[in-house]
Amino acid sequence: MPNKFLKTFTISTITIFTLCMGLIISVDPYEKYGINVFGFKTKAVMFGREVKFRMLDNTTNKYEAFLLGSSAAHRYKTSDMNEITGLKSFNYSVQHSTTEDYLAITRHIIEKQSPKLIIVQFDFYTLNKNFETDPRLYNSPLRKYLKKSQNNYFDSKAISNTYLTMDALRDSIRVIGVNLFSEPRHIYLEHGDYPKEKLNTGKVKLSQHEYGKYEFDQKRVNQLKELQELAKQNNIRLIAITAPHTYEHVQSIKSQGLEKELNQFKNILANTFSEVYDFTNEGLKPYSTSEYFMDSSHLAPKLGKLILSEIFEANKSLHIGRNISLKSELILKGVLQL
Repeated sequence: MPNKFLKTFTISTITIFTLCMGLIISVDPYEKYGINVFGFKTKAVMFGREVKFRMLDNTTNKYEAFLLGSSAAHRYKTSDMNEITGLKSFNYSVQHSTTEDYLAITRHIIEKQSPKLIIVQFDFYTLNKNFETDPRLYNSPLRKYLKKSQNNYFDSKAISNTYLTMDALRDSIRVIGVNLFSEPRHIYLEHGDYPKEKLNTGKVKLSQHEYGKYEFDQKRVNQLKELQELAKQNNIRLIAITAPHTYEHVQSIKSQGLEKELNQFKNILANTFSEVYDFTNEGLKPYSTSEYFMDSSHLAPKLGKLILSEIFEANKSLHIGRNISLKSELILKGVLQL
């Protein structure tokens, strides 16, 4: 009797294990092997932080350039970055991000890849103490990178450390459920790209233009310095850029009495990073149309390519951005008009 039980138990265990592994490999929830047996529309059923973490953590691609930012940076295309920088690129922008996100993401990138270039797009609200850090950060795998500890997540090179887990089985079931029974949310393509969208027509709507009370958060200012130092220690070219907005959006900031804070925000970036470009300025007035913006806070891919060209001097004639690294005092005094 004991031998029969042991035999039945062993066979059952092997069968269940084989079925679970077969399901996980067939779904390939983390896009590790490019398998899509069931032809699912998307594997991205979670929020951006978790999706992009899994994508980078399990990829076999060797990326050298990364773009970080909030949802306002989603529409920079990695194909444009590849073309303009000459480096294989990944878009690691996530929703509602702050300096804590950028530190955690950068640590994750350094642990998993060998980055040569990181571009971080900062929104005006980033340093505002009244703009709270998204709690989804603390519930995502990135929470393990909020501290300086090293080697604190699994090594994605071995299948035993990724797909032989309950997390992988759970996420496979989630992928199946979302694709069969509901509309997928937060879809991302390979390399962290945002799906192609139908461009808006008509007047660009104002969006996320009311900033409320603005108070600079010294903790976040210090995190900017930590981010720059992290890049320096790892020989990474770090470029900071301000988020592009329409002319009407910039005018709205000024009408709220926040022009001084906006200039100080740029000044802090200029005094922290060795390479800074400003796109939150009235120079984008000719581009404040639906051809270049989805709304006043979210650029269209066409403008994204122009901005990358401007940064890397492929097109100096645009004059929509300014390298402000050496002009911080003038900005703070309001003498320099950007």
